Amino acid sequence: MMETILEKLISDYNFLINAKNSRSACIKYTFQYNKVTVNLYFDMFDSQLPSLNLVLIYLHNYYYSSLNVSKLIIPNQFLNQIPREILTQIIDFNETLLSFFEKVNNELLCQTPIRASYAKDYQFKDAVCKSNKENLPFLYCLRHKRMQDETLLLLQDTLAIPFIVLKAIQNHNMTIVRTDNIEYRKELTVILRENNISTE
Repeated sequence: MMETILEKLISDYNFLINAKNSRSACIKYTFQYNKVTVNLYFDMFDSQLPSLNLVLIYLHNYYYSSLNVSKLIIPNQFLNQIPREILTQIIDFNETLLSFFEKVNNELLCQTPIRASYAKDYQFKDAVCKSNKENLPFLYCLRHKRMQDETLLLLQDTLAIPFIVLKAIQNHNMTIVRTDNIEYRKELTVILRENNISTE
């Protein structure tokens, strides 16, 4: 039976990372795709919500996005967030990223990663700094503002937060706040408990 990508990532992470629940420790996979540098960062700080982050670098252009480990793709409606200079290097003729994500899948399955740190990785920090401030890597807290449906779908598609959890947050007229400050990072279960939100 073939190993799934998530199983491979968890196995690689457990082999390289000793400090459980470290906020900053991660593993990193790097490769080139049509002159674009592709960095993928994986961690298990939140064991219930494994984190996979994508950074693309081409010339002086950076792009950051979180990725759903079980559905490795950037939905078409979010392609316009990728800088044009990068997008033209990775997009297929049919205006999709299927070939690109096929390469991502293969690299994650075949490559041996290195140990890394979000706090010390300058490519990660630069990409996040230049990204959309709504699309930050780490969960921080909830804010008293009803989550928009578009935000709910984005969080489900890119962070793999279960729909039932996102709907419970929305029904409490709250929304998830994300941060680029690793020191403020929290597990989803902690955030829900702090706000007395249950999905049971």
